[in-house]
Amino acid sequence: MKLKRYLYLGHRWLGVAMCVLFAMWFISGIVLMYVPYPGLSEEERLAGLPPLRASAVAVPPRQLLSEAGVTQLSLRAIGDRAAYVVGFSDGRTEQYYADTAEPVAAISAEEAVGFAQAFARRSGRLAAGDAGVVSVASIDYDQWSLSPSLREHRPLFRVDLGTEDGLQLYVSSQTGQVLRDTTRFERSWNWVGANLHWLYPAALRRHSELWAQLVIALSLLGLLSIASGAVVGIWRLRLRKPYKGRRYSPYRGVMKWHHVMGLICVLFFATYMFSGLMSMSPWGIFSSGEPYSRQAQRYYGGCEIADEVASLHALQQVLRSGEYRELHWRRLGGEYYLLGSRSPRHTDLLRPLSWQREPVMAAKIADAAAQLLPGYGYRLETLAGHDVYYYSHHQRYRPLPVMRLRFDDPQATWFHIDPLTGELRGRLTQRERLRRWLYNGLHSWDFLPLLNRRPLWDVLVIAMMILGAGFSITAIIIAAKRLQARPSRRRS
Repeated sequence: MKLKRYLYLGHRWLGVAMCVLFAMWFISGIVLMYVPYPGLSEEERLAGLPPLRASAVAVPPRQLLSEAGVTQLSLRAIGDRAAYVVGFSDGRTEQYYADTAEPVAAISAEEAVGFAQAFARRSGRLAAGDAGVVSVASIDYDQWSLSPSLREHRPLFRVDLGTEDGLQLYVSSQTGQVLRDTTRFERSWNWVGANLHWLYPAALRRHSELWAQLVIALSLLGLLSIASGAVVGIWRLRLRKPYKGRRYSPYRGVMKWHHVMGLICVLFFATYMFSGLMSMSPWGIFSSGEPYSRQAQRYYGGCEIADEVASLHALQQVLRSGEYRELHWRRLGGEYYLLGSRSPRHTDLLRPLSWQREPVMAAKIADAAAQLLPGYGYRLETLAGHDVYYYSHHQRYRPLPVMRLRFDDPQATWFHIDPLTGELRGRLTQRERLRRWLYNGLHSWDFLPLLNRRPLWDVLVIAMMILGAGFSITAIIIAAKRLQARPSRRRS
């Protein structure tokens, strides 16, 4: 009997503590389906960059590649100038202007405003004759710039362009790149969307470890509340010997609704809370050993000097051939080539000497793929359509066709490779595939039969969220009555 009493009391007071959080998670989840946390998509980023011009480049790539430890080389615009982006084996990234080879220095607030204006005009978000600047501020953090990926760019310049939609652009003080955009619509809805759903107040999220532990702890308490409620709910249910009045539940009013809704939807509530916990990868359960970046470095083979792609003449020839917004030097299977990006969906593979746009040879991909996991074999298949592990959804574009390499290593690792460009499209270890089901599957219902039949997915997910919110509201009412009753009991 003591066990039952402890379960009753445990569920009662856990419910008091967690009911508002449950309601908040369900309601904010609906908002998050359609208004993601502010960011800058690859499509938006490239649209805001100017086409690279041959006249803007006077320094041969060979000069940058001569430094020790270079693993990556790219060319992109910073304002009206082109700049080389050089990545090193120790993780450093340096940038040099392509007309003088001078390092890109920290920029001023005035320069940040100019970069933001040009970016907004090119992307069609600011009229050509409109200066459009209300204010500029230097910040380390604010509510919309919490991502750890922005660390090397801080402090940031936040430029308010005074547009009708309240557009604000975040500009790196180190490189002049536009890193993030937000609108008034996004900022407003995210206060009841991502910020609530992820427990994302800036003062807390800045402390990443503390934030992660808090979310994990609250998720565990939520699971405990659901589990105790399920046990209590079953104990109080009578199907064979109903209560007086042929009632299966002993409760009336809000308590009855809470009891019945909880029993009907307990599996959904439990999987929703559990999958939210899995999103945090608690205790490193989804860690995958060797970093993906190191495997990618082996695949591409670094950026050694090669005359056919490192000369100024070759580079200027490429820039005259197309409206490229970024160029990336690559080595694949011992052969050098360039990737020219017009947009995320329009990337050209450029072979040395001829500079013709053509698909990379499968043999070159095979040679490079052997370096991903040396010593292990793999099985190759080509996907013509999306499947449960490779799909487009939630503002994420996945090109087709794609090659899938299944390695026979202890982690049963899969790699996806674009057969047209040879570009790596991601990695999935056995643990990462498990996370796809325990988090993406259970939390977002990322199941192809639903995703391929929208708005069916939308209707079902919203219906369950509304049901969860309704259930949470009954818990809030019960908790409020419980708390109101205790002072009166003490007075009596």
